[in-house]
Amino acid sequence: MDIWKKIKTEYVSGGTSYRKLAEKYDVSLTTLQRIAKKEKWLDLRRQAESKAATKIVEIESDKQAERM
Repeated sequence: MDIWKKIKTEYVSGGTSYRKLAEKYDVSLTTLQRIAKKEKWLDLRRQAESKAATKIVEIESDKQAERM
C-alpha cells in the first residue's frame, strides 16, 4: 500500500490530525493538506463517523429489544 493510502486510511478512520500524520510519516503538512482537500478526506471521515454512530445505535436498540 502506498504511503498516501495509509495516511488517508488512518485519517478517515479517525482519532488523529493532519499534523500528527505528517510528523508520523515524515511528509509535508502542506502537501498532506492539499491532497486531503482534493480527495475530500474530511467528508469521508464524517461519513465513517456517521456510519459508526448508526451501527452503535442499532446494536444498543437490539440489546434493549432483547431485554424486553
